[in-house]
Amino acid sequence: MRILLLMLFISIGSGISYAQTTPPANPKEDKEIKDQEIESIIEGTESESGDLENNTFLEEQQSKNGRRLNINKASFNDLLELGILSDIQIQSILNYIKSYGEMKSLYELQGVYGLDRETLESLIPLVETGLFVDNKTKTLKEQLVDGKHQIFIRYNQILEKAAGYQTPETPTSSHYLGDRSRLYLRYRYQFGTLLSYGITIEKDPGEQLFNKKNTAGIDYFSGHLFFRDRGPFKAVALGDYQVNMGQGLICFQGFGLGKSPAVLKVKRWGRTILPHTSANEALFFRGAATTIELSKQFEITAFFSYRGRDANVVALDSLEIDENLDEEISSIGESGYHRTNSELEDRNSIKQLTAGGSLKWRGKKATIGLNTIYNKLDKALEPNTDLYNQFQVSGKTLINASIDYSYLFNKVHFFGEEAISQNGGFALLNGVLVKPTGGFDFAVVHRYYSKNYQQLFANAFAESSTPVNENGLYVGFSFSPIKFVKIESYFDFFKFPWLRFLTDAPTSGMETLTQISYSPTRKFSCYARVKYETKGRNAPDDDVAIDYPVNTKKTTFRFHMAYNLNEQWSLKSRVELNYFNNGFEPKTKGYLAYQDLTWMAKNKDWTLTGRFGLFQTDEYDNRIYAYENDVLYSFSVPAYYGTGMRYYMMVKYRATRWMDIWVRYGQFYYPNQTVISSGLDEIEGNRKSEIKAQIRLKF
Repeated sequence: MRILLLMLFISIGSGISYAQTTPPANPKEDKEIKDQEIESIIEGTESESGDLENNTFLEEQQSKNGRRLNINKASFNDLLELGILSDIQIQSILNYIKSYGEMKSLYELQGVYGLDRETLESLIPLVETGLFVDNKTKTLKEQLVDGKHQIFIRYNQILEKAAGYQTPETPTSSHYLGDRSRLYLRYRYQFGTLLSYGITIEKDPGEQLFNKKNTAGIDYFSGHLFFRDRGPFKAVALGDYQVNMGQGLICFQGFGLGKSPAVLKVKRWGRTILPHTSANEALFFRGAATTIELSKQFEITAFFSYRGRDANVVALDSLEIDENLDEEISSIGESGYHRTNSELEDRNSIKQLTAGGSLKWRGKKATIGLNTIYNKLDKALEPNTDLYNQFQVSGKTLINASIDYSYLFNKVHFFGEEAISQNGGFALLNGVLVKPTGGFDFAVVHRYYSKNYQQLFANAFAESSTPVNENGLYVGFSFSPIKFVKIESYFDFFKFPWLRFLTDAPTSGMETLTQISYSPTRKFSCYARVKYETKGRNAPDDDVAIDYPVNTKKTTFRFHMAYNLNEQWSLKSRVELNYFNNGFEPKTKGYLAYQDLTWMAKNKDWTLTGRFGLFQTDEYDNRIYAYENDVLYSFSVPAYYGTGMRYYMMVKYRATRWMDIWVRYGQFYYPNQTVISSGLDEIEGNRKSEIKAQIRLKF
């Protein structure tokens, strides 16, 4: 870590001197992902906390903007990493170039099979057909000088003082030890996709800058050094990094897409190794990793990590203590919060060693990978003894292994992964993507996850948050019956063979969604959506001695419209309504209606964004999530529930060619409430307001 800090100061110094003699890149080249693309990526993400801390995937996608990929020289993996194209679409592009020669203009993409207008609009800003410059031929010295430096400084805070920040009644009373501010600092240097290094520092609200477990002053510190394509080394990561293998059954630390109208994106994808650049304090490894190309067909990946983890450590009863063990772990924490004395006690209270790797064979149309991961804790994990929890990971060690595959045959793409855990549990996932005609897409995914499958870093396609205790079949399709109209739909049937949290019996359910979009011009688009889900859950009946499950039902209707008045003004409107039936009491409802307005100055130096929304939900089960514009690399999807009003305003100002400034203010107003939230987060009053500011320096 000291080496990374030294590199940081040296690079900032050299970068500043370099920036004094060479003008920075044209800021207009620094394009950001469209809001609708971000919302499509995170559709279905439900995070009460608002910010999506695990945003390395989105950061990587946004950092690609401003660096165009030469489509005539791009490999299959280069195009896949854009995050826009399916395997079938990529193969269509490669086949076109092979058959007709290099593209002279991006207009030729319109003649490629399987590329619709929406895909083209997302793809064209990221690719080019001009003179190809092979950055891989540049020396290390050139790569260290010719890249881009970026520094982010961010501050945000809830303005109302919550109960946890009040003076405690007694010194032992639970309270937040630090102030209300969240502080964030990040420095990163990038030379295209070939070289990256940097640090990320963050303090969450309520955390102290200095405490007995944090003598350095900063609660979260992350650093990385990452480079690609240097001789046989396809990737090398030092410091903090993430690993993605197969379809996520044993390890996938990137952003896994779930069920959404984009049916061809149900397949997990991503680089096996990538730098960890976000503020997520749980989903990353710390150590070293590399991918080495053994031949044109074979590559091997190996990684090693040793880091502290948050955990609730409890002392064993004196009658249970053996000669080698006097403590055990009841749970491993992933929130990253260290605000109270109890949370601080859990901070880095255990050590976790992780090692693993994969061997992958790549053919022209097929890939096969063998993957394994080994985890060892310095204290035994013993989860609570609730019946639904009896198959969870226990002990000090866990080994997982899997085989993943993909095969592309003409317009059909097969993929999957089969995994096993140390205790004999298994997880199977297999799918097929079909594109029989240019305007029709079809996807099927089947998964079978045994009740005793154990894992620590899995993130696979599932109804639940982890691939355990679930069997399901997903069928999705999309097509354009007439010009400008697109219909997208999916059906997902699932079963839970064993008990779950708040569900004391095996249950089953289904989810279906249908969306009809109409986009006659680039200025106007709209869509209507209906979603229905039924799932088993314990009945809210306090008069019986034994809980019994009932089928809950939720139906959601949404209408969304976007209209660009001109190059400066744009509008977005949405109305969403849902009904929820818990199977025992009368059904409840909720609605949200909002209006967005965006203005951009002609010179693009100023951008103003705002929203005004009204909402009303009878119960928490009727809550509605809606994406909001936020500062760069921060992604907000708050929950709207209760009765009230929501508005926010954000200003972005391009002060100079090397400095951007964001200021954002938002507020929830609940006219019928006297308190908001509960516990240490309880606020007296009916308003909850947040201020956020960010500065980006780039040179």
